[in-house]
Amino acid sequence: MTHHLKITDSVPHLIFYRMLSEREDKLQELEMTVERLQDNAVDSDSLLESMQSDKTALSRAIAQNKELKTQLAELQNGFVKMVCVPQIEKNIPIMNLMID
Repeated sequence: MTHHLKITDSVPHLIFYRMLSEREDKLQELEMTVERLQDNAVDSDSLLESMQSDKTALSRAIAQNKELKTQLAELQNGFVKMVCVPQIEKNIPIMNLMID
């Protein structure tokens, strides 16, 4: 009879240890999830910084493009004035200036 009591006494302990083990497994799983989320947060921060840097570079490129377009227009106007205006003043038709 005493042997039977030990078995029944150990059943609650076995249940407790099994539950404890399950809780430890769950805790470990949650810790791994937290680590993954933290890694993703770091990746998001890095991505955000990269996007901000790209945005700044793009803004600079657009500004440079506008400036180059302005300079090109000024050069084209200067070229037209250099080539066409003297010819017009000499009464030479513009069509004669075209190169085949």
